[in-house]
Amino acid sequence: MPKADSPANRGPATTAKHTAADLPMACAANKEPRTIAFAVNNSRETAAAFTWATANLIRPTDSILLVHVSDKLARDSAKDSGQKVLQIFADKCARRKLTSSSVKVHNTMTAHAIADVCRSNPVDLCVMGSRGFGPIRRALLGSVSSATAQISDCPVMMIKRPKDSAGAFLTVLPRRVFLHADSAGHSKAALRWAETYLLQTELDEIVLVTVGRAPTGKFSQEDEWERVQSELVVSEYKDSLNKKGFKRVSKISTCGPPAEALLRVALQNSCDVFVVGLAPGRPIFGESLAMHIAHNAPFPVLVVGTDRRCRSPRGGRTPSAAASVAAAAAEAALAAPPMSMRRVSSVDPTEIRHIHQRASEVNMLGEDPP
Repeated sequence: MPKADSPANRGPATTAKHTAADLPMACAANKEPRTIAFAVNNSRETAAAFTWATANLIRPTDSILLVHVSDKLARDSAKDSGQKVLQIFADKCARRKLTSSSVKVHNTMTAHAIADVCRSNPVDLCVMGSRGFGPIRRALLGSVSSATAQISDCPVMMIKRPKDSAGAFLTVLPRRVFLHADSAGHSKAALRWAETYLLQTELDEIVLVTVGRAPTGKFSQEDEWERVQSELVVSEYKDSLNKKGFKRVSKISTCGPPAEALLRVALQNSCDVFVVGLAPGRPIFGESLAMHIAHNAPFPVLVVGTDRRCRSPRGGRTPSAAASVAAAAAEAALAAPPMSMRRVSSVDPTEIRHIHQRASEVNMLGEDPP
């Protein structure tokens, strides 16, 4: 495992910073403009998330959709306050020369209202501030960002306000982006989405994290098979990234419970953004891997689900990257031989025919197989 470091002691190649004036040049290679929905209110968490996003996420070509949800039963003074909040963030966008528009919704269910706005507009990403509640407070008070991440049609980035305000929102470009590399469809969907809408070839360092079982200390066929499978997955991810022009790709392998292991590695290696796929459905007990990381990580976490839809370059809606991944996986599964045949592929074909012939004879005579 690489030695843990911090943003303060990274090498010169990693600590290069970009000012606001440099961002248009740094983002010149990313021709695809994005529409980013930003859920705003008058909390400090939202202000902190907006500061981080404008410094490290939003590009000059992006369009910002400011979304504010107020209780439809609220008084007129509260509704006026919501309009003032939208105006404050619209002014911030204007000062940064960003294109912005505003949507004000009156609804008692904030998460569903935000998800509906993202669903009815060509939104590529939703950004929200997070209060970082623990499990007890989250169960009692609820979490809008967590609920939105699980029901939204577009990926959701959750940004927490740091506990220490000194230097917390300096530009972290180039970003160190962590990806959970495994063979699951939702993880591959997260990779495809990040390649298209998040990662930048000149600015980002990509770290692929694999999680395996704790080694037993003895050679076993299962451990070797798992190692080979992990290498194949990492090779697939690297090939996909290299085809898109990403050269700064590294790998970290760890072991243990997946959610805790991923979070531990990210904390030890100065993660700036963690991209994780959200598995379909909800676990009966506990929380999913993606939501565990989003709830406990101090850094921004981008949650991408398998049913998320991505906007096509022409502005229409197309099925998510997960759909193409699932289709490709289905074709590969049909084309590949069964697992039982792959395991005996090294056996002489004559012996395999003899086995099938003997099995047919046993079935015809009603004998017990040897």
